[in-house]
Amino acid sequence: MRLQSALRDVLSSGGVATHAWLAIPSTLSAEAAATTAGLTAAVVDMQHGMIDFSDALQMVSALSAHPPTPVARIPHQWPAADVSMIHKLLDAGYLGLICPLVDTAEQARAFVDACVYPPKGSRSFGPTRAGMVYGGGEYLRMADELIVKLVMIETQQGLDNLEDILAVEGVDGAFIGPNDLSLALGVPPSGAPTHPKVVAAIERIGRECSKRGKVAGIWCGETGFALDMVKRDFRFVTLGTDVAAISQHLRDSMERFNKLSSSE
Repeated sequence: MRLQSALRDVLSSGGVATHAWLAIPSTLSAEAAATTAGLTAAVVDMQHGMIDFSDALQMVSALSAHPPTPVARIPHQWPAADVSMIHKLLDAGYLGLICPLVDTAEQARAFVDACVYPPKGSRSFGPTRAGMVYGGGEYLRMADELIVKLVMIETQQGLDNLEDILAVEGVDGAFIGPNDLSLALGVPPSGAPTHPKVVAAIERIGRECSKRGKVAGIWCGETGFALDMVKRDFRFVTLGTDVAAISQHLRDSMERFNKLSSSE
């Protein structure tokens, strides 16, 4: 299998990258996302999803057979994040990582350092699966460049340090969890934030990323919000989640079933 990243290609060309968000530990749901035409990436959520490393390994095996780039959100924020987990996810074949709750430039630097081989970083060499499926020596030569590294800005401290965080070499961009950001700003969370304070923070992150040639990404609870975010300089947006897709389909089916039953 040739080492390539649809996500890196789209972002490098200035395009908009769409992704599915996976919280269910299932190779079947991963394949359902991966075979959806047009998606750029699929994000395996190890922070709030019900997914551990053994699940993530099976899911990346399913994802990497298809065009969308496999990305993982790591389980913990810095400084509690487990560096060995980052190494294992990359060695398993993930070509993008999202790090939650990055509040300082030092935390961002530590995250990048764990993702990059020496001499630029401290990632230990041993790409057990990645080297096998992505072409051995080619992986070592290209991994640092192809792996997309996004830091999550979702606290007041992160906002205060935004410019310094984005200035860290190797940080490809910022990703927003709008619910945590809303809570941090004293606003109840909403799938499509409308509170002026939250909207202003989101717009600032998008603007600052754009100014620096970095990627602004955001978790989107619904398609209209995703489209609105694209208009505000965001280039990595969620188009759907596995849990929501199942729930919504069942709600729609139940509503239709009740309507048809009552008409008989």
